[in-house]
Amino acid sequence: MTLDEVLNKPKMKGVTRYSIGVGDGILKNLDATEEMMQIADPGKYYNVSSYRALNDIVSSLERGIIGTKDPGTEIAFVLDGSGSIQDDDFQKAKDFIYNVMSNVWKTCFDCNFAIVQYGSLIRTELLLLDNEDRAGSLLKVKQIKQIYNLTKTASAINHVLTDIFIPEKGSKNNTAKIIIVLSDGEILGDPMTLDEVLNKPQMKGVTRYSIGVGDGILKKPSAIKEMMQIADPGKYYSVSSYGALNDILSSLEREIIGTEGDSVTTTVLQIN
Repeated sequence: MTLDEVLNKPKMKGVTRYSIGVGDGILKNLDATEEMMQIADPGKYYNVSSYRALNDIVSSLERGIIGTKDPGTEIAFVLDGSGSIQDDDFQKAKDFIYNVMSNVWKTCFDCNFAIVQYGSLIRTELLLLDNEDRAGSLLKVKQIKQIYNLTKTASAINHVLTDIFIPEKGSKNNTAKIIIVLSDGEILGDPMTLDEVLNKPQMKGVTRYSIGVGDGILKKPSAIKEMMQIADPGKYYSVSSYGALNDILSSLEREIIGTEGDSVTTTVLQIN
């Protein structure tokens, strides 16, 4: 195989490449030097006289690696606050969101959260900009008051696109974006349809999850279909009750962080 073959593969797109040439076999051989420079991105080729001299480039290479920073992840919870949800169940939904945020932040320092609640109206409960004060953000979760009445799920998802994932509200163009819809039933009284919002250009690149809770979803095929339409393939969760949300806590956290197993420490708290 040649370098041209591998470096021009589609899978190489977005990969940052460094090369380190060591000793006379590189430094005194023009072809070898050109080869190492071809491997590396511009400005990312190092050379040293010997393996012992590798320590001379340690700090420079470390700065290069650290400077290649993950732009982060923005996660918007879309929280059903309609009238079908009992007060204690709404509290459990808040507990769940609180725990996801606090657990994810233990590992993902560049993860930022927003919360949109919906019922008869759509209300922003937490902005991405608020995440600069993490303790304050968690306090805002505790202070969320239920809206009640209708179930404007599509409009709430649209609100994330128009009022949350925008630069003016702290969103960055190059971040990964996630929407998580948490609901106990079908859309009711919403002037907008799921087809409208899910096919918007702004939705491109956004990863979508949905969590269906209780019999209002699980025993109603049309509600299940709706929740599965909201979610990307394989990203629909269902639980029997709001009390069972903790059963999916660690799984959802791993999905957000993009890690496996014991990289996530899951703590379950009640915040009321």
